[in-house]
Amino acid sequence: MEVENKANMEVEMEEEITFLSDAFDYKGAPAEKTKTGGWVSAATILGIEMCERFTTMGIATNLVTYLDHTMNQPSATSSTIVSNFSGVAFLTCLLGGFIADSFQGRYWTIAIFAFVEALGAGVLAISATLPGLRPPPCALS
Repeated sequence: MEVENKANMEVEMEEEITFLSDAFDYKGAPAEKTKTGGWVSAATILGIEMCERFTTMGIATNLVTYLDHTMNQPSATSSTIVSNFSGVAFLTCLLGGFIADSFQGRYWTIAIFAFVEALGAGVLAISATLPGLRPPPCALS
């Protein structure tokens, strides 16, 4: 009798599905706890964020030299542009957090902002590579 009760309890426990009250899947349905998140999702987000930080810091450290030597900007203007770039890059984290929490969810927000950042880095790389996109050299007098 005790074995039958134990077997019935195990079957009931297997059929019970737990949903997270404050999380939803990509279709808008309540998220099932056993199928949501996990190590794969965490590793994906961590990898994307690491790439984003390396890209931002790599651009910021080389942007003064690029603006000064290639784009013929004065050093003070170059430094101001890089400071503004860094400030906007760090403040958009607040915007992304607000959008993720209020409207889209973290995965779609990360995917959209990662695409926008990759597009911007690609445009910067193309402008640095193609000579026709550079300004003419300054005339020495």
